[in-house]
Amino acid sequence: MTRELLDKVRIRIGLPPRRRGLFSNNEPPSWMKSKDDGLMEFYRKQELIFCQGTVVWGVTVQAHEHLFGHCPSDHAAQVVYSLDPSFEQNGVPLQWIAQHLYSLKETTPEDPEERRIANLITDEMERGMGLPVPKSLTQGKEVLTSTIIVIRNHLPGRFLQNNWFPLLVHPQTPAVMIVPRLYWAPEMLALWSEQ
Repeated sequence: MTRELLDKVRIRIGLPPRRRGLFSNNEPPSWMKSKDDGLMEFYRKQELIFCQGTVVWGVTVQAHEHLFGHCPSDHAAQVVYSLDPSFEQNGVPLQWIAQHLYSLKETTPEDPEERRIANLITDEMERGMGLPVPKSLTQGKEVLTSTIIVIRNHLPGRFLQNNWFPLLVHPQTPAVMIVPRLYWAPEMLALWSEQ
């Protein structure tokens, strides 16, 4: 996870505003029956995110077990990401933050902000979108966590082979999107599948 790799994705996908013709809408999976599901925000705003979004690194905190193998349906995952450019050059801090958040699962931290995140990670049906990660875990930097819908067609191999990927984010919505694999640099595709 380096700035050079992220910049290659930015070049391939282009600067906003991107043409709508480069993007195809995704439909909610059959298991998502409620229009009140927080993940419906993604389906309402996916065109905005693709056409106007900023490319950043994302790291998985946890993901639905079906995402780690071949399954026809898209599923949810919890990720961390940041607009702070200091996270672009070295993904290790985001990796560490994701691991620490996962370690809060099924715990009751004394710190109220950490407890809120622990509850989110523990209740996998909870949709925490665009929530600030406690600054006690980020060295005072702005890091967000969000539940996302993992669109299998956006992933090389159509499943999670790694815990990092480029994300598209936009300030008008807490929903985020994995950059479709078509825009991943060849070096990124190679790294993704070798780990």
